[in-house]
This record gives sequence, structure tokens and C-alpha cells, in this order.
Amino acid sequence: MSMTMHCIILDDEPLAREGVELLLQPYDWLKLEGSYGNPLQAISRMEEGGIDLLFLDIEMPSITGLELLHNLSDPPLTIITTAYPQYAIEGFDLQVVDYLLKPIREERFQRAVLRARQLFENMQTRKAEAEPLLPYFFVRSERKLVKLAFHDIRYIEGMKDYVVLHCANGSEVVTAMNLATIHRQLPESKFARINKSHIINMDYITEVENTAVYLDDDYLPIGRTYRERFFEYYVSGRIIDRNSR
Repeated sequence: MSMTMHCIILDDEPLAREGVELLLQPYDWLKLEGSYGNPLQAISRMEEGGIDLLFLDIEMPSITGLELLHNLSDPPLTIITTAYPQYAIEGFDLQVVDYLLKPIREERFQRAVLRARQLFENMQTRKAEAEPLLPYFFVRSERKLVKLAFHDIRYIEGMKDYVVLHCANGSEVVTAMNLATIHRQLPESKFARINKSHIINMDYITEVENTAVYLDDDYLPIGRTYRERFFEYYVSGRIIDRNSR
């Protein structure tokens, strides 16, 4: 069974957004996390993390879709949806998955999302194979470089432009960085983002509830938009019950 891909739609036309939403319905492995007419709202959602695929219009009042892609530091896989064929070359220069012209035909939509799924699964495989060999990194804190081993980090807390790394020995290291940036430097198999403000080291989880995890006495909520990914990647398949063989 294919992995779930979490997607959003950005288009300033409500009817166009509704059209993409209808086209998504047959694909249970595509989970719609938001449908936006405002680019700033879509950017904010992408910065939270956990978005794998973006359906993007080009002609919008405040910014074009291509300008938006240029400005994203780590854009998700993107399928362009537009009524304007003249931007196709520039779109593919930005390595978009596909370029769909409105009105979008079902068969063209299917080809585009299946291509996105294949690319996504290939990316996940490469990411797993390329996880860092060195079990530590350095962060800047108080005018010095602090070396942190992955296994010594219990969880990471985001605070606007800073993150606090909570260590197993009870110490805390503060560094000027956003949560999404530091998450990309960590091995995905070990570190899970569970809400807008927290990344946890799976080795330190002691209990899991439907809406929260415990790291001994530390209670951390699982955000609604992160819950499905967390349980799919880190919990499902690791549960032993009396029917397990």
C-alpha cells in the first residue's frame, strides 16, 4: 500500500479549488490538508511542515505561483494548475511534477498525481538510504559551537526564531534557528515532528495517547495536522498484541 501524501491547494478562484478537491476524491492516499485562496496562508501552512504536494495556480493578484515557488526555501512537490500555457517552460525549469491546463481532465489529473506518488516514494527511499552516518551535529549557542549527539536529544522546542534542545542530562541548548530547518538535519527514522512547536526523539517516548505523547513526565500534544503521519510512520506496525504472530 502506498504512503499517504499530504497536500494543499492554492488558487485564488473558489470554483477552481472546488474542481481540484473533486478530482482528489478517488485517491485515498492523497489527504487534503487545506485549500487556500490567500498565498500567505498557504505559505504559513507549508512552513509548519508535513506537506508533500502542492496544487498551485499561477495567476494570482498578489504574487504569481512561479514567484511563490522561487521564494520557498524547501518547496513540496508541485503540480501547476492554470489556464495559461505560456508559463510551462518556466514551470518545468522549477522542476514541477506536472503542468495541468484548466479545465483539468480526469485522465491528465490521474497521470499527474501518479507521477507525484512515484517521485514521493523514490524520495522517501533515497532519504532513508542517505540518513547521516555521523551520530552528532554542532549548533551555535552563546557564541560557541555545541556538539550534540542525536541520542542525547530528548526533544526540541520551537520558539519563533529560536529552538531549545532539551537534552537527556537535563540541560538545555538554545540556538537561533527555526524548527523546520533543524528537523531537516535530523535522521527521520528517529525524530518525529508532532506539532507546530515540538520534535521528539522516539527513543525517549514512554507512552502514546491518541492526542499526546509522554517522555517520562513531559506531556507533549500531537497536533491534528501531524497525527496521521506520526501514527503511520512511527507507531503502526510496531504494536504487539495477542493476535500478533
